[in-house]
Amino acid sequence: MGGVCNGTGGGLGGGIVHVETSKAHSWTCIDLYVFATPYRVTWDYYFLGREHTLDFEEWESEAEYEYVKRNGVSIFLMPSGTIGTLRALWEVFPLFTNTAWGENANLAFLEKHMGATFEERPKPWVSELNPDDIHSGDFLVLSKIRGRWGGFETLEKWVTGAYAGHTAVCLRDSDGKL
Repeated sequence: MGGVCNGTGGGLGGGIVHVETSKAHSWTCIDLYVFATPYRVTWDYYFLGREHTLDFEEWESEAEYEYVKRNGVSIFLMPSGTIGTLRALWEVFPLFTNTAWGENANLAFLEKHMGATFEERPKPWVSELNPDDIHSGDFLVLSKIRGRWGGFETLEKWVTGAYAGHTAVCLRDSDGKL
Protein backbone atom coordinates (compact mmCIF):
# COMPACT_ATOMS: atom_id res chain seq x y z
CA MET A 1 0.00 0.00 0.00
CA GLY A 2 1.24 3.45 -0.83
CA GLY A 3 0.77 6.86 0.66
CA VAL A 4 -1.62 9.80 0.57
CA CYS A 5 -0.53 13.22 -0.64
CA ASN A 6 -2.29 16.58 -0.47
CA GLY A 7 -3.49 18.11 -3.72
CA THR A 8 -2.24 21.45 -5.00
CA GLY A 9 -5.57 23.18 -5.78
CA GLY A 10 -7.30 25.86 -3.75
CA GLY A 11 -8.97 25.23 -0.39
CA LEU A 12 -7.85 22.16 1.49
CA GLY A 13 -7.02 20.25 -1.66
CA GLY A 14 -7.37 16.53 -1.78
CA GLY A 15 -5.19 13.49 -1.93
CA ILE A 16 -4.34 10.44 -3.94
CA VAL A 17 -4.05 6.99 -2.41
CA HIS A 18 -1.60 4.73 -4.23
CA VAL A 19 -2.42 1.03 -3.87
CA GLU A 20 -0.36 -1.82 -5.27
CA THR A 21 -2.30 -5.07 -5.50
CA SER A 22 -1.31 -8.64 -6.22
CA LYS A 23 -3.55 -11.03 -8.14
CA ALA A 24 -7.23 -10.95 -7.19
CA HIS A 25 -8.17 -12.76 -3.98
CA SER A 26 -11.77 -13.61 -4.83
CA TRP A 27 -12.99 -16.32 -7.19
CA THR A 28 -14.68 -13.67 -9.34
CA CYS A 29 -11.27 -12.02 -9.89
CA ILE A 30 -12.73 -8.72 -8.65
CA ASP A 31 -11.40 -7.47 -5.32
CA LEU A 32 -13.43 -4.85 -3.51
CA TYR A 33 -11.48 -2.36 -1.40
CA VAL A 34 -13.10 0.04 1.10
CA PHE A 35 -11.26 3.28 1.92
CA ALA A 36 -12.31 5.06 5.10
CA THR A 37 -11.59 8.01 7.34
CA PRO A 38 -13.82 9.04 10.26
CA TYR A 39 -15.38 11.54 7.81
CA ARG A 40 -16.16 9.37 4.76
CA VAL A 41 -16.26 5.88 3.33
CA THR A 42 -15.71 5.13 -0.34
CA TRP A 43 -14.85 2.04 -2.31
CA ASP A 44 -13.27 0.81 -5.51
CA TYR A 45 -12.75 -2.57 -7.12
CA TYR A 46 -9.72 -3.93 -8.95
CA PHE A 47 -9.42 -6.73 -11.48
CA LEU A 48 -5.68 -6.86 -12.04
CA GLY A 49 -2.64 -6.97 -9.80
CA ARG A 50 -0.81 -3.68 -10.41
CA GLU A 51 -0.59 -0.14 -9.04
CA HIS A 52 -3.93 1.65 -8.68
CA THR A 53 -4.85 5.12 -7.47
CA LEU A 54 -7.87 6.50 -5.67
CA ASP A 55 -8.41 10.25 -5.85
CA PHE A 56 -9.88 12.22 -2.94
CA GLU A 57 -10.66 15.40 -4.86
CA GLU A 58 -11.27 17.54 -1.76
CA TRP A 59 -10.98 16.83 1.97
CA GLU A 60 -14.36 17.10 3.73
CA SER A 61 -12.93 19.44 6.37
CA GLU A 62 -9.76 20.66 8.01
CA ALA A 63 -10.32 17.94 10.62
CA GLU A 64 -10.30 15.20 7.96
CA TYR A 65 -7.15 16.62 6.41
CA GLU A 66 -5.41 16.69 9.82
CA TYR A 67 -6.63 13.18 10.61
CA VAL A 68 -5.29 11.79 7.33
CA LYS A 69 -1.96 13.56 7.84
CA ARG A 70 -1.56 11.90 11.24
CA ASN A 71 -3.24 8.52 10.69
CA GLY A 72 -3.67 7.95 6.98
CA VAL A 73 -6.64 6.35 5.23
CA SER A 74 -7.86 2.95 6.42
CA ILE A 75 -8.01 0.40 3.61
CA PHE A 76 -10.03 -2.81 3.88
CA LEU A 77 -10.00 -5.68 1.39
CA MET A 78 -13.42 -7.29 1.46
CA PRO A 79 -12.50 -11.00 1.57
CA SER A 80 -15.71 -12.20 -0.07
CA GLY A 81 -15.06 -10.23 -3.24
CA THR A 82 -17.62 -8.01 -4.90
CA ILE A 83 -20.43 -10.56 -5.21
CA GLY A 84 -20.01 -11.89 -1.67
CA THR A 85 -19.89 -8.36 -0.25
CA LEU A 86 -23.05 -7.38 -2.14
CA ARG A 87 -24.79 -10.52 -0.80
CA ALA A 88 -23.74 -9.60 2.75
CA LEU A 89 -25.01 -6.04 2.27
CA TRP A 90 -28.33 -7.47 1.07
CA GLU A 91 -28.56 -9.47 4.31
CA VAL A 92 -27.71 -6.44 6.49
CA PHE A 93 -29.77 -3.76 4.68
CA PRO A 94 -33.20 -4.70 6.12
CA LEU A 95 -31.82 -4.52 9.68
CA PHE A 96 -31.95 -0.72 9.44
CA THR A 97 -35.52 -0.35 8.18
CA ASN A 98 -38.23 0.72 10.61
CA THR A 99 -40.70 -1.87 9.35
CA ALA A 100 -41.98 -5.29 10.33
CA TRP A 101 -39.63 -6.63 7.61
CA GLY A 102 -36.70 -4.96 9.41
CA GLU A 103 -37.81 -6.25 12.81
CA ASN A 104 -38.10 -9.81 11.45
CA ALA A 105 -34.72 -9.43 9.72
CA ASN A 106 -33.08 -8.40 13.02
CA LEU A 107 -34.58 -11.38 14.83
CA ALA A 108 -33.56 -13.78 12.02
CA PHE A 109 -30.02 -12.32 11.91
CA LEU A 110 -29.54 -12.80 15.66
CA GLU A 111 -30.88 -16.34 15.52
CA LYS A 112 -28.75 -17.28 12.49
CA HIS A 113 -25.48 -15.72 13.67
CA MET A 114 -25.77 -16.04 17.48
CA GLY A 115 -28.41 -18.69 18.11
CA ALA A 116 -30.34 -16.01 20.03
CA THR A 117 -34.11 -16.06 20.15
CA PHE A 118 -36.44 -13.44 21.56
CA GLU A 119 -39.97 -14.01 22.73
CA GLU A 120 -42.53 -11.25 22.35
CA ARG A 121 -43.87 -10.07 25.68
CA PRO A 122 -47.60 -10.36 26.22
CA LYS A 123 -49.55 -7.15 25.92
CA PRO A 124 -49.76 -4.58 27.37
CA TRP A 125 -46.18 -3.72 26.49
CA VAL A 126 -46.11 -0.90 29.01
CA SER A 127 -45.32 -2.10 32.51
CA GLU A 128 -46.24 -0.30 35.70
CA LEU A 129 -43.41 -0.74 38.16
CA ASN A 130 -43.83 -0.13 41.85
CA PRO A 131 -40.59 1.51 43.12
CA ASP A 132 -41.00 -0.41 46.41
CA ASP A 133 -40.54 -3.66 44.47
CA ILE A 134 -37.13 -2.55 43.12
CA HIS A 135 -34.07 -3.50 45.18
CA SER A 136 -30.40 -2.57 44.96
CA GLY A 137 -28.75 -4.88 42.47
CA ASP A 138 -31.86 -5.43 40.35
CA PHE A 139 -30.72 -5.63 36.75
CA LEU A 140 -32.74 -4.12 33.88
CA VAL A 141 -32.13 -5.21 30.29
CA LEU A 142 -33.46 -3.64 27.09
CA SER A 143 -32.98 -4.77 23.53
CA LYS A 144 -33.96 -2.59 20.58
CA ILE A 145 -34.88 -4.70 17.56
CA ARG A 146 -36.60 -2.30 15.18
CA GLY A 147 -35.58 0.85 13.32
CA ARG A 148 -32.23 2.35 12.34
CA TRP A 149 -30.79 2.04 15.85
CA GLY A 150 -32.15 -1.48 16.15
CA GLY A 151 -29.91 -2.46 13.24
CA PHE A 152 -26.86 -0.97 14.96
CA GLU A 153 -27.76 -2.77 18.18
CA THR A 154 -28.16 -6.04 16.31
CA LEU A 155 -24.67 -5.69 14.83
CA GLU A 156 -23.27 -4.66 18.24
CA LYS A 157 -24.81 -7.78 19.78
CA TRP A 158 -23.27 -9.96 17.08
CA VAL A 159 -19.81 -8.38 17.35
CA THR A 160 -19.69 -8.34 21.17
CA GLY A 161 -21.65 -11.48 21.90
CA ALA A 162 -24.09 -9.52 24.07
CA TYR A 163 -27.81 -10.24 24.17
CA ALA A 164 -28.89 -6.74 25.25
CA GLY A 165 -28.37 -3.27 23.89
CA HIS A 166 -28.92 -1.36 27.12
CA THR A 167 -28.50 -2.38 30.73
CA ALA A 168 -28.89 -0.72 34.11
CA VAL A 169 -28.33 -1.77 37.70
CA CYS A 170 -30.70 -0.29 40.26
CA LEU A 171 -29.18 1.13 43.45
CA ARG A 172 -30.69 2.55 46.62
CA ASP A 173 -28.81 5.03 48.77
CA SER A 174 -28.42 4.73 52.54
CA ASP A 175 -31.83 6.41 52.96
CA GLY A 176 -33.47 3.84 50.69
CA LYS A 177 -34.01 6.26 47.81
CA LEU A 178 -33.89 4.71 44.39
